[in-house]
Amino acid sequence: MNKISFLIPAYNCEKSINDTVRTAIDAISKLQYNIEIIIVDDFSCDSTLEKIKRIKKKYDFVKIIKNSKNLGFALSILKTLDYVTGDYIKVLHAGNIEKSNQILSLLKAINQNDFILTDPVDNRSFFRRNLSRICSKILCIVSNKNIKYFNSGLVCKTKLFKKFYTEDNLYGNFTISLLVAKLLIYKYKYVEVKVNYRHPVKSSNSLKFSNLLSFISVIMIILKLR
Repeated sequence: MNKISFLIPAYNCEKSINDTVRTAIDAISKLQYNIEIIIVDDFSCDSTLEKIKRIKKKYDFVKIIKNSKNLGFALSILKTLDYVTGDYIKVLHAGNIEKSNQILSLLKAINQNDFILTDPVDNRSFFRRNLSRICSKILCIVSNKNIKYFNSGLVCKTKLFKKFYTEDNLYGNFTISLLVAKLLIYKYKYVEVKVNYRHPVKSSNSLKFSNLLSFISVIMIILKLR
């Protein structure tokens, strides 16, 4: 029986963390899979940690990691890997972007695949939606692969996730994109599943200069791998 490890970085998400955890539990309840949920409180300054502690009291498969300072999404995920015991890893955003039926579709596609990618129906703003599409198109070109989306929604065998998600390969918002590119270049078996994301309503920081530098760095690494 497969065991799924859900990894949830949580920063100031007191309003959504309960729903995010419930989403994972509801998806697993319809499958014959075991579950663990590892939540990282990334030095939140609201009541996120208190809510996580209450969740842990209800479910013995929930683990908590508390950062002593704000590390960000990529480093928080890295910290969870020392605690993972599942066969597959699914990263969840504490903003609860994915619904249980969408997660269920991804998990059903595991079968003999090494990883599962999403073919998203993207309902974000015109600018944000097309920026993601442009980034994915560029990554397809430099990796010489043709997939729909290089970022969110990944389900991956734990041994492969740990192999490619290392401290030397953390590039902010594009860390998962680099992981996906490596899995594709090394020809691990995958399938794409169509999902419809519900993105949280908040301002985008996608145009930060640091994100641009991360994107360029990832492109250079992918070109070297080829």
